[in-house]
Amino acid sequence: MAVTLEIVSQEGWSAVTVRRVAEAVEYAPPVVYEYFGSKAGLMRGVVVEGHRKLQGSYSQAFAEEPKEVLRMISQAHWNFAFLNRHLYQLMFEICKPFPDENINAIGGRIEALFRKLVGDEMRTQELMFNWICLLQGYILNLMRNDVPPQLFGIAANQLFDRAIGRFLASI
Repeated sequence: MAVTLEIVSQEGWSAVTVRRVAEAVEYAPPVVYEYFGSKAGLMRGVVVEGHRKLQGSYSQAFAEEPKEVLRMISQAHWNFAFLNRHLYQLMFEICKPFPDENINAIGGRIEALFRKLVGDEMRTQELMFNWICLLQGYILNLMRNDVPPQLFGIAANQLFDRAIGRFLASI
């Protein structure tokens, strides 16, 4: 996976091929094809590994009060995104979502936090959708538009924290 991300960071996703990855790790291409099946399979493997890493960054956030946990998860998400820019873009912008038990498990934990805050199932789903849109909207827009570290005289991550804080205060 590291080799794939190295190719991407130097040349972009279009430069990734199973043959190129095989050469970089010194395996015959058929071995890599056998394991991943195709470039799409290779990318899926990278995405699954990325979600595992992202979930690992959430692990310390599940012992606090729900709003504080959501704030901590939001910050962990931000940090992961900007430390793993190409991987994050693959995970949330390039690849379509797919069912995965690890991804679904973290979603279930986050949903439980919202349910603790509001109790109502429909409101839980609505708030979770709003939170995801806020999270993804900030991160992907800043990445896509290559926004400077200071925006409106405020550090971009502080602007993000303020938006998350206002959202959580509104619940």
